[in-house]
Amino acid sequence: MLPEQTTDLINLARYPIHQNGAARDQIIADVQQQLADTGCAILKKFLTPKAIERITHEADNVSAFAHKSYNRTNAYFSADDPALISMIHGGGFLIGPMRLFRQTILT
Repeated sequence: MLPEQTTDLINLARYPIHQNGAARDQIIADVQQQLADTGCAILKKFLTPKAIERITHEADNVSAFAHKSYNRTNAYFSADDPALISMIHGGGFLIGPMRLFRQTILT
């Protein structure tokens, strides 16, 4: 499989992080503010559908090697914050201390 280009994976139309300017500065400021307020930042639709398909395929290929747990918990193994759950309902990308991960809430 050929290496993917950043433009194929990141939604640069919505998140123009590749260009200097006011739009990128605002994204950075928004992420920093979210981190300061809640300890995580939500970047809805940050990845393209192609990227999601690719990482899902990669995860499926290594899932046999994963540790399986049937406990419902968040990535930090802490109590859920209902405010954060409502913010990411339906899926989103969260950036927290030293982590970037996809969390999908099933209803």
